[in-house]
Amino acid sequence: MQRKIVEFGNLLRKSGVRVSVAESIDAFDALDHLSLDEREIFKDALRASMVKKSDDINTFDQLFDLYWSGFYDELRSSFDQAAGGLPEGMDMSELMERLQELMAQMDPQDVDLSELAQALLTMDLDQLEQMIRQAAEQAGTSRIENMLQVGFFTRRIMEQMNAEGAMGQLEELAQRLREAGMGDDEVENLLGHLGRIQEALRKSIRNFTERELQKQNLDYMEKFRRESLLDKSFYNLTEEEIRQMREVVTRLAQRIKNILSIRRRRQKKGKLDLHYTLRKNMSHGGVPFEVVYKQKKKDRPKLVILCDV
Repeated sequence: MQRKIVEFGNLLRKSGVRVSVAESIDAFDALDHLSLDEREIFKDALRASMVKKSDDINTFDQLFDLYWSGFYDELRSSFDQAAGGLPEGMDMSELMERLQELMAQMDPQDVDLSELAQALLTMDLDQLEQMIRQAAEQAGTSRIENMLQVGFFTRRIMEQMNAEGAMGQLEELAQRLREAGMGDDEVENLLGHLGRIQEALRKSIRNFTERELQKQNLDYMEKFRRESLLDKSFYNLTEEEIRQMREVVTRLAQRIKNILSIRRRRQKKGKLDLHYTLRKNMSHGGVPFEVVYKQKKKDRPKLVILCDV
């Protein structure tokens, strides 16, 4: 768990949130008293430990949702849709019961399936999530930088999992089940179900890759969204884009308000301005007959707003 906290802290730094080593240690201490099952309390504890500025809260919230939750729900949704494609009058439990009955009568060598093939056939989502995350780490998805690489890393993950080989095993199993006495309609339903499972796996892996892209490049993507608003007509802005624009304008106004411009003026009192004193007394051979002083004066910056209507 400490490794995951360190990795999460690195993602925050990569997205522009300043997280010190001491703050990471505070997060470790918080874990001694909390559990991931208490999601909101766990989130509040990490936010209190790692976020110092209110401007960084939105970034923290987005990264927390991307890193600590969400993918399993997407995985379950994709495979629930796959299971819901069976013909009317047949449910998943009946199909699995029929499969187990026939497989028990077959030669064990004919049902020797890989770990992935077994997880796909039984729709073991916990095992599938673990295998996807492990394959993604081996594929180096932490190096993803833009949307053009999503397809590439999706294929890399599927290759690491040997998804094509697992699907080939399941299709061969369907043909052996036909030989073992399964009816043609049942075999066709099984093959259709396997095709939907294959698509659900591909879709889930692509979703995982897109989430990884958001995690690794959140700061860049947020900057790109803000800059894209400059070229968009007010009439075409969505409610979310209007909210983002207001946040940007508010931060800009606050920054301008807090900036103090320093203007140095030569005065008859204050700090000695050695540069101007020497320059002014060059005609006296460098003897400082005329002393020049300088003084810092704090002044608000001047702001000019142009409105082109």
